Amino acid sequence: MSEDTRRAYGPHIGPPYPVETIAPRRKALGITQMQLAAALQVQIETVRRWEGSHGNPDPTNQELLDRILGPRETEQEATR
Repeated sequence: MSEDTRRAYGPHIGPPYPVETIAPRRKALGITQMQLAAALQVQIETVRRWEGSHGNPDPTNQELLDRILGPRETEQEATR
């Protein structure tokens, strides 16, 4: 994580989970929106908002999404 990212998001939190990847990753794993919502302890409408790019997961949910869907790309991977 770059120093600028660390300053912007804090030492333990990376950039926001890329919401455009939530639905494809969820579907590839065979997880329904309802199952993802239950695992994250959020309402299904929250998952639908994220998948529709109408909001971003909070830091706690970002960590859980990393565990459930797989980690986000690092800045170095994204620039390759």
